[in-house]
Amino acid sequence: MILNDLRLEIEDSRYFQIDSLILTPYVVILLEVKHIAGTYTLDSRYDQAIRKLEDKKEAFRHPVTQVERQKKQLLRWFTKMKIPSIPITTLVVMTNRSTVLNSTSPHEKYNTVVRVANVEERILSFLTCHTKEHLSLKKGRKVSGLLVKHHTPFIAFPEEIYGISREEIRTGVQCPECRYLPMLRKYSLGTVRSAKEIQKKRMKQR
Repeated sequence: MILNDLRLEIEDSRYFQIDSLILTPYVVILLEVKHIAGTYTLDSRYDQAIRKLEDKKEAFRHPVTQVERQKKQLLRWFTKMKIPSIPITTLVVMTNRSTVLNSTSPHEKYNTVVRVANVEERILSFLTCHTKEHLSLKKGRKVSGLLVKHHTPFIAFPEEIYGISREEIRTGVQCPECRYLPMLRKYSLGTVRSAKEIQKKRMKQR
């Protein structure tokens, strides 16, 4: 079973996110998916990844460190949910075929970083290495059900995305004619009118 974009609570409203989780009776495989253009250089010395695109450099978290942290968090979550011990392995998947992969040292080898074309082959190699069954079909369904049940979608608020305060957000229904915000409902007339229209009418009646 494959579950995408999982977000689970680890403790006290702290969450961790997994791009893709492959649940098998033998091993759990975590995929950290990266769709990055340009040259992507892995630097283990400073635990970072550097993207170079059009002469602009930008630093990111090291993807291997990132997915290994997710592995530890998932193990803790399994313990919390009293899920039987099962091996967990990880992969970083580069989905942009034009990305140039590099490392700061020629001696560094990242066996868990693969291009999308090689994912199937690597997953099959994991299944070849892990042959002991840890989850029966029934237990596997229970575990997948727990993962889906405890998934909490991320809801981003406008102030977090755009850097604006709640006081600056105008709420209500916008009038389709004058674009005024908000529209007001006149229950006595049984119709909805814009605030400008109501104000104009009151002024005429004076």
